[in-house]
Amino acid sequence: MGKTKRRRATPEKKKWNGRTVPILLYIALFIFCTLAAMVNSVPERHEFAAGKLCEETVTAPRDIVDEAATQRLQQEAMQKVQPVYARNEDIWGEVETGLETAFSQLEAVRTAAKNTYIQYASLAGDADINAQKVNWQTVLTGVNMTKLLELAPSYITEEEIYTIAALSQDKMISLREALIERVRTQMERGITDDDVEELAETVRSGLVSGGLFTAAQAQLAETLVVNIVKGNLVYDIEATEAAKQAAAENIVPVEYKKGQNIVRQGEIISEEQYALIKQLGLTSDQTSMLPRWTVGILLMGLTFGAAFLYAGVADRSLLDSAKTATSVCLLTAAGVVLALICKRIDIRFNLVFLPAILGAVFLRRRTALAFGVFNSIIISFIMAPVSEFVFDGQVLRMLLSSILGTAAGILVLRKKQHRGEYVLAGTVAGFASAVVYLCYAIMEAASVQKCLMAMGFGMAGGLVSGLLSVGVLPILESVFSLATPSKLLELSSPGNPLLKRLMIEAPGTYHHSIMTANLAEAAADAVGGDALLARVASYYHDIGKLASPVMFKENQMHIGNPHDELDPKESAGIIISHVKNGVALADRYKLPQRMRDIIAQHHGDSLAGYFYYKAKQNGEAEEADFRYPGPKPQTKEAGIVMLADVVEAAIRANGTKGLENVREQIDKLIKAKFEDGQLDDCPLNRRDLKRIAAAFLYIFEGANHERIIYPEDEE
Repeated sequence: MGKTKRRRATPEKKKWNGRTVPILLYIALFIFCTLAAMVNSVPERHEFAAGKLCEETVTAPRDIVDEAATQRLQQEAMQKVQPVYARNEDIWGEVETGLETAFSQLEAVRTAAKNTYIQYASLAGDADINAQKVNWQTVLTGVNMTKLLELAPSYITEEEIYTIAALSQDKMISLREALIERVRTQMERGITDDDVEELAETVRSGLVSGGLFTAAQAQLAETLVVNIVKGNLVYDIEATEAAKQAAAENIVPVEYKKGQNIVRQGEIISEEQYALIKQLGLTSDQTSMLPRWTVGILLMGLTFGAAFLYAGVADRSLLDSAKTATSVCLLTAAGVVLALICKRIDIRFNLVFLPAILGAVFLRRRTALAFGVFNSIIISFIMAPVSEFVFDGQVLRMLLSSILGTAAGILVLRKKQHRGEYVLAGTVAGFASAVVYLCYAIMEAASVQKCLMAMGFGMAGGLVSGLLSVGVLPILESVFSLATPSKLLELSSPGNPLLKRLMIEAPGTYHHSIMTANLAEAAADAVGGDALLARVASYYHDIGKLASPVMFKENQMHIGNPHDELDPKESAGIIISHVKNGVALADRYKLPQRMRDIIAQHHGDSLAGYFYYKAKQNGEAEEADFRYPGPKPQTKEAGIVMLADVVEAAIRANGTKGLENVREQIDKLIKAKFEDGQLDDCPLNRRDLKRIAAAFLYIFEGANHERIIYPEDEE
């Protein structure tokens, strides 16, 4: 019978079935994170009312400005602001003209009164009259008084007509000059309309106290001032409002720090205290949380959607591997829990770097960076103050420090071979975070103490994250069977119990594994795979042969071949079983899962050809009985170990008859595995296979280099 042609068996349904668990895990994580953000955004609410007894002490859950108290102080400051007036220089001219006109009218009244008296007393027109001695109440009656009132300003009374009539011309002039001078002096200083009555009283009292004028004459002057003078200081609305606004802005806001008591238990709640409690959203009659929750769900969904898009385009292992998905979800959930704890300490004390550092252990660097950004956004939602949810400036500040710190920490974490590297990564992340906080503090003109405190919180978050990662890493390695660089280095030690057994009980297999490891490491490095994983997995890929070392050719030293006495099918079963035995031994020794997978996949479902064709010579043989159980290699590293294993074994068996012969053997063996479909399920393309072949050839060339032949010592 000819060789059976095997087709690739990777239907779309199988792929989606393999993604069911990761997708369900991510959905559960989305629900958990969303609920955490929503619950965290709901403040504690109690029954409060102004004027009632407070049943429990209320403290500020965050820094907050007491708007009611601040507004009260601002109103008080605005009320204390004096009106601002602008001087109108034209007013004095109007007042002076009015006074001159009034005195002209008064002079006309005085003259008319004199003429009336002359007629009354039948005196000559040029008679010299002592006006002060005339009984003007007798003279100026009836029609005479009416005529004089018509000559006088409208506000002049009959009593004031008598006073005017009693004035001499000189006295009238003196009164005019004294009055105008006093009014001019005051208006040069500036007066308002409200000051006019006060000015009139001042003028009256001044004239009387001077002794030159009678009380009636001074009263006449007061009447003129009240009716003619007006303020030359005009109320400036804009300037006054600006002064009030400046006074309000100078008021220092009444601020409550986080943890400060607003009202103590047993106190009566004031209106201002109740307003602040309501401002914090702590009352039971607050508005609905639906808008805030809607925004939270949408933003969380957008973040997870971007993460799914990245997983589908850049790193499908996030969707294809249930173990990777589980690790990612647990680290994210742990980060959320830590965020809730840290929030009670200080929003700047942030352990967001811990999930990112631990994620970098088993994720590719690019994916680890994306994972760090994802965690930074999620944790920013969680850390948001309940009053602002996402858009608070403090949260945006924390988001920036988290992203930059995470990027710096992951970029520093390169080889990941020593625990100290994780502490260094955390320290660098904390330093980057501290610099961000320092920049914000400087922009806000914060005090030196506040700057140092902000930097301290940033550094502390990074350093604690690094230290915790060292402590948590062994737990993750054990629980999730992670092939971390430090774990792989530990397993690569010749003192490892399993390698010791291999070295002693199956020395041929041990040396084969060492050479296979050299080939696999070089090949993995050439195609961008995990070179350390490929090397260490190669050390252990044939540990299943420890069940019966002598049944394998490389260990049959100084003894015959036991398979000569066995049926080909039985021999094939023994050979094939070393894969199953290897997986069992790997489980027993708790090797990382990725190494167990490579042990299980390093032969794929290939054919044990030697025994199959031997069985066919003896009669009919079922090909299925002579094939390894699989699965085929699923990763680059598993495919590389398969190729390194078969190439090393074949070339060791056939010998290295020149470099060109080795190249031909390598190409032939790789081509055979490719055509048999063994590499169908792993991400190795034709270009990768060429690079792998070149890497293999380079290793064999180095292993079989020429040596100088030293002459024997002469006797």
